[in-house]
Amino acid sequence: YVEVRRDSNGKIKETIIFILLKDKPSLTVPIPLTHICMAEFGQKYNVKLPLWAQKGMGQLNGTIDQIKERIAEIKPILDNNEPIYFSKGLMEMDEDSYTKLDDGKKRLYDNCSLIMCLMIRKEFGQDSYLKLMKGTTEAPPEIALKNVLKFENYNLFDKSFKRYITDIARDIVAGKTPDNYLQIKEK
Repeated sequence: YVEVRRDSNGKIKETIIFILLKDKPSLTVPIPLTHICMAEFGQKYNVKLPLWAQKGMGQLNGTIDQIKERIAEIKPILDNNEPIYFSKGLMEMDEDSYTKLDDGKKRLYDNCSLIMCLMIRKEFGQDSYLKLMKGTTEAPPEIALKNVLKFENYNLFDKSFKRYITDIARDIVAGKTPDNYLQIKEK
């Protein structure tokens, strides 16, 4: 559990991490630490990083097995045609709304954010990912999707996202996705 507490001006006043070290620190520390580092980065450079990017990139900073586990969790949800987070729900979620979600919805949000970040980064490239991340802080997210990725609206993006999330979840469960596809490296 990570909590970044801010004062009335939005400046970080304290950061709290609750970690159960039931495993090696290399398996338990990177994901929550990434969230804190991103909050500090945003404050230092006066940049508001979108929640979907913070959560998704944090999850992508886990081990390959952790990433696979998170993606595999989506498959039964898709198979049962249960609701998941798509672009509007991911990109328009704010921290206050996120904190009000129950733990299961938070995990689902985090998993969908991971997959959306992976899709954008792997399918559209680093430059487009960074432009979209910045664009969603400067304009409404749907406008940023149009300007950066050339999707006219959320619905058109979600057609590609649904296909991607279905394919990647199926392939992860079947063991077909190469590990190096799940690793993000600088260009």
